[in-house]
Amino acid sequence: MKESLKTFKKYSQEVTESLQSIDSLKIDNLANKILIALKQSNKIIILGNGGSAANAIHIAGDYMKTFSLLGLKPRISTPFDNLCFLTAASNDVDYSESFKIYLDSVLEKSSIVIFLSGSGNSINLIKCCNSKIFNCLEEFESWSITAFEGGKISKLTDEFLHIPTRDMEVAEDMQLIIFHYIKQKLYLEIINSSDYQETSDSNKYYKRTILNEVS
Repeated sequence: MKESLKTFKKYSQEVTESLQSIDSLKIDNLANKILIALKQSNKIIILGNGGSAANAIHIAGDYMKTFSLLGLKPRISTPFDNLCFLTAASNDVDYSESFKIYLDSVLEKSSIVIFLSGSGNSINLIKCCNSKIFNCLEEFESWSITAFEGGKISKLTDEFLHIPTRDMEVAEDMQLIIFHYIKQKLYLEIINSSDYQETSDSNKYYKRTILNEVS
């Protein structure tokens, strides 16, 4: 079937419609959980494939840098931090098992596990949720952030945040928007807390992002 030509206006409307329809209360709930994890140096583990994997790398690195400069000790990771492990596990066992092997080795109490997916049906993510440690370990929280109808993984995690779109690339755009928003929200909460000590390094982020909103 032939479709009409895509225009930037049409694409931006699809992103805007998704933004306006998403459950902002759930995003703020996730933000609060991440803030606790950052303050208590609990693990935050992000998993995804393809564009979601690229977003996981971006989010992990971005959060590590920003919140380390605020004096916190973030423990945020993704399997793609160690490509040697990921390729070896995929070669020796199977790619569909590699995330489960990774998660089994790093998951601990008080962790937050975040699955990023467009369809929510990636077999390697589903296998993580069906692993023994995932179902036996207590006192950790799992989130799935998926588009389309949510997919199988949305029913296997403690919390599910739905991105209301059927466009895979809009879904990936939304992943970054969500986590950029959370980062700015948490940054402000931390620097406005009574025990925060300002440094010149930590002030750079404010000047490059939030200052542009308030000036």
